[in-house]
Amino acid sequence: MVGHNGGIFKMNKLKSYLPDKLFGKDVAVWLVWSMPVGVMIILMLIFARWVVPQIIDIKGLFNQIDKVVNETKVLNEKRVYLLSLDRAELESKLTLIENGVLSEENSYLLVKIISKIGADFEYQVSDFSVTLGDIKDVAKKSTKFEYQTVPVDVVIVGPKANFLAMINAVEKSLPVLSIDNYSMTITGDLVTIKMSISAYYLPEWTQNKLEALSLTDLTSNNDELTVLSKIDTYKYYGVTEGEIKQGVQKFVPSDRVDPFY
Repeated sequence: MVGHNGGIFKMNKLKSYLPDKLFGKDVAVWLVWSMPVGVMIILMLIFARWVVPQIIDIKGLFNQIDKVVNETKVLNEKRVYLLSLDRAELESKLTLIENGVLSEENSYLLVKIISKIGADFEYQVSDFSVTLGDIKDVAKKSTKFEYQTVPVDVVIVGPKANFLAMINAVEKSLPVLSIDNYSMTITGDLVTIKMSISAYYLPEWTQNKLEALSLTDLTSNNDELTVLSKIDTYKYYGVTEGEIKQGVQKFVPSDRVDPFY
């Protein structure tokens, strides 16, 4: 009771310092509404300071949970698809793909491959030219694969009778070779062929790139199956590291006297 009377006393004392009306309304009306409004403002500040951040954190947690659930679902779909594949057939396709590109980013390896192809048709590499730094990056927009082309210019000499067979063998060999341009000169029964040839090299993939492959990327489409079926008929010309070293000729100094000394 004392507290109630004390509150009335304070209210009356406050009113004594205020005008009778404020903005056209009785001051008593303003005083009655001031406390609820003040409490409302305090509650809003508390809500904005503590409650809202907690709601945001909870929402972020739910988003993370949804992301994990979706990733788990996609991973399970990939797993089910891979388990459904015939392992022997899959390994056969992987071998074809591995044989279809260069095992390393090396132009001399490409020269050695051409030399091995030529040996089947009595052709020999008489000269070759490698432009350092001329390896080009090629990004395939339709897939996630990024590969590089490794070019080389070669001159091969062999019997005219085997010319078409030689060209056909280059076009149907593994690794896959692309004849950018060529010219030929016939001297009697011999043919000299100058060719600009490119092969393909696929850089090593990181684990992150492998995980980024979607189920669509893992699934072979009709075009890819057609290509695999086509190159399955190509002949593979594998080259070992030892053969590459043997194929690179060392510099031999000339016995000719230098006239300037």
